[in-house]
Amino acid sequence: MGAPAELTGFVRAALEAGHERPAIRAAMEEAGWSAQEAQAALDAWADTGFRPPVPRPRALVSARAAFAYGLMFVALLVVVGNAASAVFEIIEMALADPPDPGFQMRRIAWELAALIVFLPVFALLERRLGRQSAADPGARRSALRKGFAYLTLFLAALILLGNLVYAIYGVLSGGADLEGLLKSLTVALIALAVLLYFRSYTRVDETAG
Repeated sequence: MGAPAELTGFVRAALEAGHERPAIRAAMEEAGWSAQEAQAALDAWADTGFRPPVPRPRALVSARAAFAYGLMFVALLVVVGNAASAVFEIIEMALADPPDPGFQMRRIAWELAALIVFLPVFALLERRLGRQSAADPGARRSALRKGFAYLTLFLAALILLGNLVYAIYGVLSGGADLEGLLKSLTVALIALAVLLYFRSYTRVDETAG
């Protein structure tokens, strides 16, 4: 949570005047500010003892980063969705009685085409942005980077939970079959892989401040 500009300005003036942080916090709370607001205002300035106080780095937003992360997010959605759809087609091909390989391959052609185009796009963007973050720790504070990672985690968690509900419903209602269970397992594995990958992504982000 951020703090109002007037409150961070007050903290700067108080630190420049030589007041200690506990006393500044107490003064803000006595004036009616919440403990969270007071702490956020104090956290805006590094506790270095230097005067004037040094501001802490803030999350950055740029048009170039917005384009890169936006395209990366769309590419991820296309890759995940078409990968799951392609596996579904393979499952149906394997369980079809009798199988019709020609018809199934025509159905799977769209998924393969999408993966051929968008998987390299996602991989190249992820590699490029990863290199930027490694070379410049300040890039890890990007608000877009945080938003991309947490939105991805949110959607993956929703899909994983929804898939679990669907699987349990199928078992309880007696409508579960091998095809449905295999498709449910596919969705669960893909969602779990996304969760694990981007959880590590956010851990790197949190260590950067």
